[in-house]
Amino acid sequence: MALRTPADALPEVLRLLTATPAVRTGAEHATLSPAILTALGELVPSDVVVYNDIAPRRAHLHAVSDSDGLDVRLEPEPDDEVREFFSLFWTSPAARPDLSGDFVSAVTLSDLVSVRQWRQSPLFVFLRSDLEYERQLMLPLGGTHGRSRRVRFIRLRGRDFSDTDRALATVVRPLVLAHLQALEMCLHGVRPPTTRQREVLDLLGAGSSNAEIARRLHISPQTVRTHLQQIYARLGVSNRTEAVAAAGGLAAAPHPVTVRPGGRD
Repeated sequence: MALRTPADALPEVLRLLTATPAVRTGAEHATLSPAILTALGELVPSDVVVYNDIAPRRAHLHAVSDSDGLDVRLEPEPDDEVREFFSLFWTSPAARPDLSGDFVSAVTLSDLVSVRQWRQSPLFVFLRSDLEYERQLMLPLGGTHGRSRRVRFIRLRGRDFSDTDRALATVVRPLVLAHLQALEMCLHGVRPPTTRQREVLDLLGAGSSNAEIARRLHISPQTVRTHLQQIYARLGVSNRTEAVAAAGGLAAAPHPVTVRPGGRD
């Protein structure tokens, strides 16, 4: 059977990321499912794709999942192995994007270090019993208050990730962020806003008045008021300030510009 190409994989990635989020009972942190990570690994050809939600400065793992089937929503208090990982992490090339404070740009391991230098690093030695790899593309999903979320595209050997790979990962980043935010809201018992409501919330967060929102979205002021009433009811709030805080506070990263596959809410 012929291998799927990135063009073949894109519809599946879009379908999974825009579907109604499935929340596992008892989960406390959102994560990307193995199915989504597998599809992303076909879009950006990889041997394995890993999602990490970590708090490096507290040496804590919030959630970890990978395309091989691992899906851990809540890690216990750090044990000796986790503490060792984080002690090595901060001196490794893989930590440089976190140390720089850049939680937007996709970065390859080769942007930071040569393969030889990576293989000689203590973190590589520590990790190689589980996953010995040479190539990595790191897609950040925002970071706040010492929390770092990334999708890591990994190739065990062979060619490095290309500019096309980087561009494909960057293109789907807004949808990945939106999917995670929808999951976070569901975990808190809040129905995620619709696409149109999200647009209204984004403009509210920018300080726009009802008239400005109406003009920007090409709708009437009465329609804006209706959307606001529905947003307040959905989020369980009573005013604009509370609505913006509720929608933003449930996400572990700033909400991206809305990507609309088609249609209107």
